Amino acid sequence: MMSRRELARRLYDRVRPELDPRIKDAVARRVTQKVALFVLGNRLASWDPVHKNAVRTFCEMEGLPQADFHRLWEELCGVLVTGAVVPLEEVHQAIDEARSCHIGACVCRSSRRVRDLRGADGRVHLLASEPDCQPWMDRLLDAWRPLRCRPHRTNPALARILDDCIASDTRPSRFFEATWPWFEILLDHPRFTGVWLESMTRNDKTWEVDREVLHAWVDLCWYTRGNIFTSMVVVDEPYTICTCPGPEVDGGCLLFNWHHYSGNPYVVKVREARQRRDADGRPLPCAWFPERGNRDCYGCGCQHTMDEKRIPGK
Repeated sequence: MMSRRELARRLYDRVRPELDPRIKDAVARRVTQKVALFVLGNRLASWDPVHKNAVRTFCEMEGLPQADFHRLWEELCGVLVTGAVVPLEEVHQAIDEARSCHIGACVCRSSRRVRDLRGADGRVHLLASEPDCQPWMDRLLDAWRPLRCRPHRTNPALARILDDCIASDTRPSRFFEATWPWFEILLDHPRFTGVWLESMTRNDKTWEVDREVLHAWVDLCWYTRGNIFTSMVVVDEPYTICTCPGPEVDGGCLLFNWHHYSGNPYVVKVREARQRRDADGRPLPCAWFPERGNRDCYGCGCQHTMDEKRIPGK
């Protein structure tokens, strides 16, 4: 019987030469692992007719014409590797509705599938200069200051980082260095399944955080680093809000690297009602980030007005 690892290796060896070179090896490997897990690891796939035929298909894929194989591959990945954009204001609304709020260690960053802490120049990635980004960091520290003096829910590790920032270095780059890779929002919320939050908490990979602090942290990530918020789902239920880097930083995380450079433009489910559009209603590319120009605007929360200050200092 073929193992999941062997199936993933075969898939990777067949697919990698056909993929855009801007798709990172780590992303391509993870996608093939997800396909292998789907073929060999879920309950439906263990049913003999499905299991045997799925494995046979991938075992004999060397005989498939390349174009047919690539179409099969893209269709399967379009089901297994997807995420839905959550506009900025809806992230804030979900935080207000949550029973408790947490920040988790991001899987893409922890596994080094994306190294977005620093830009190509070796400095902490920010969209503008430290002084231009500072007001957003000041809002975060202002949200934390009154909580220091009374009982609060913020995890001691994060509390120490915030206290150290107040005491010695208030720069946003200092804060991001201290908290990377803790970039995943996990909410105890009626609309979110709690399985991922419970699992991450059992493995000491979450920090509970007061909602006032999380609101300010969300704005800091969006305005000073250009992160996009996406909701990942399992069995049609959201389980997390990811703070994703776009393709402008290290090629993007698994989701956005695959979205921009694979043959499937629907990996990221955009928020159509919030997209930038022309006079005839056709979607336009992002107005702020040239590296996102090969796909339509995500609808991530920009107002698309002439006086909008999406990037600090501009």
